[in-house]
Parts: sequence; structure tokens; C-alpha cells
Amino acid sequence: YLAIILAALMCMNTLTAVAVETPASADSQTVEPADPTTAAGAEGTAEGNGFSRYKYAEYVSNHADAKAASTTFSINAKDYVAASDDVKVFTDYDAQLTDKQADSIYTGEESFVEWQVNVPETGLYNMNLVYYPVEGKGSEIERSLLIDGEQPFTEAGALSFQRIWQDVGEVKQDNAKNDIRREQQEVKGWITADFNDSTGLNNDAFQFYLTAGIHTIRLESTREPVVINRIGFHPTELLKSYEELKQE
Repeated sequence: YLAIILAALMCMNTLTAVAVETPASADSQTVEPADPTTAAGAEGTAEGNGFSRYKYAEYVSNHADAKAASTTFSINAKDYVAASDDVKVFTDYDAQLTDKQADSIYTGEESFVEWQVNVPETGLYNMNLVYYPVEGKGSEIERSLLIDGEQPFTEAGALSFQRIWQDVGEVKQDNAKNDIRREQQEVKGWITADFNDSTGLNNDAFQFYLTAGIHTIRLESTREPVVINRIGFHPTELLKSYEELKQE
């Protein structure tokens, strides 16, 4: 019986050794952490999809040493290099075009337009749009901006362009002598507006850092149709430092 018991104990020890054996050491399978500067490590973004991982404040910080450009230039809307099928060219769309070049383009609610622009000098620019609101749903006009296939910052994905409204009709009162709000009617005409923050968090026009040379500018429709005459680029007005103000 003793021999049988010893044999059983030896068998149990062998099974235990097999059960606790590990396939490889932890050192041989080290997992590298995600790089926050790559698509996998950037929250809500993917490399090459056109969406920016930078908020505007971070974008400005990244170009804090850049100087304001000194040149003003513009893109004629009709001189696009690519566009969706619904984009149409108009000649002299509205008689109010005086100092503006007459040819304009209609862009629908799901359209895109691309232009190529030769930037004369490296620096910070403001951009503006000369546009004519056309009949739609009565909402603000919204476009997404891409430069060379990428959004420069997340807020550039929702640029809003206002419609102008005015009161019409006589002021009426209810039975309690309270004024009743008058009807609103849209004012038709050309509007020039800077590319601004639609959320209102940034009061000044957006700054865009552009290097000298050829760049592709793309506007994608996200809400409402609009007629576009041109996109303008003008030097950013940088705020002066306290020391600079003291010297004046």
C-alpha cells in the first residue's frame, strides 16, 4: 500500500507543475502605450480623415511665434478646381454687385467646392466670405473648412454665416395693451463676414496660419444653400503686448 500512495503523490505533483507553467514572461510581451499624437491616441479623430484633433486655442498656441501677414488677396468663387454636381455658376447674380466681381456660384445644402490659391507670403491671415443668402429653411448658413485636406482646428468644421432679418408691418397690441412681436422678413443682399466661431467662445475672427505657396481651400455644406462670390484673405490684427503699448 505504501508504494501505491507514493506513486499517487508523485502523479499529483506532476499535474500541479503543468498547471502553473506560464507560456512566456511578461517582459517578452510589453505593450506600448498609445501615442497621443497619432490617430489611435487622439480622442475622437483618425489620421487622414480630415478632422482636426486641435481646438482653436491649441492651434493658436502652436503658432504663437508666427507673424501677421502683410498681403491682402482673394479667390474668385467661379475659379474652383473641383465641385459637386449641384454647384452652378451665375453671371451678375445680383445688381448690388458694385465693387465685387460679378460671377458667383450657387452651392446647395450638400455640396462642396475646392479652390487652389497661391499664398504670397507665410503668416497669419483672417478669412472672409462674400455671400448672398438664398431661400432655404431660414436657418443660419453653415460650412466646414478644410485646408489641404485637413481641418486646421475643430471649430473650423462649423463656420456659421448669418442671415439678416428686419421687422415688417405695424406694431399691434393684445387685449392687455402689450406689444405683439412683428413678423420678420429676410433682407436680401450681399454680405461680407469673417470666418468666426459659431459657438461665440472666441469673439475675434479666426486666425489661419498659411505658408507661402499653393494651398487647396475646400468648403463643404453642412446647412442651407448659399451663393458665394469670393473668399478673402487679409492680415490678422495681432493684439499688442503690454510692453509695446507702454512704448507708444
